[in-house]
Amino acid sequence: MGESGPTQRTIGSTVVALLTGNGSFSCLWAGDSRAYRVRAGALSQLTRDHSLVQELLDAGMLTAEESVNHPNGNIITRAVGANPRLVVDVVEDAVLPGDVFLLASDGLTRLMSEPELLAGLMAADLQVSADHFIDTCLERGAPDNVSFVMLRSA
Repeated sequence: MGESGPTQRTIGSTVVALLTGNGSFSCLWAGDSRAYRVRAGALSQLTRDHSLVQELLDAGMLTAEESVNHPNGNIITRAVGANPRLVVDVVEDAVLPGDVFLLASDGLTRLMSEPELLAGLMAADLQVSADHFIDTCLERGAPDNVSFVMLRSA
């Protein structure tokens, strides 16, 4: 569609996936969709954004505070469909009982702070937290699609 339209645009999508089995996980991603894990009450971001803003942060050209509402915050450097060959990053680790994972599009992670995400992921009922995440995004204007999955290991 992008190639056939009048503006000849590149169209792509971000992806984040989690594979679990035999007491371990593999997380793969391209773009700025993210994976987080809560273990022992601490939230860890497992992924690193493939974005212009992340590159500026890495180069020391932006502070974390400046990156939050950067005008080029939507420019990603990797995406499904943007190039003939998809390159993903992968992180692997053990899964422990009680670990909680969140896979989310930037429509969620740009609108909710890490302390808010942690509070929701620490809750006993993840469905209640999911409803709260959606309600919060809608209350904050939901300028982008909000997609996410939460799971707790047994």
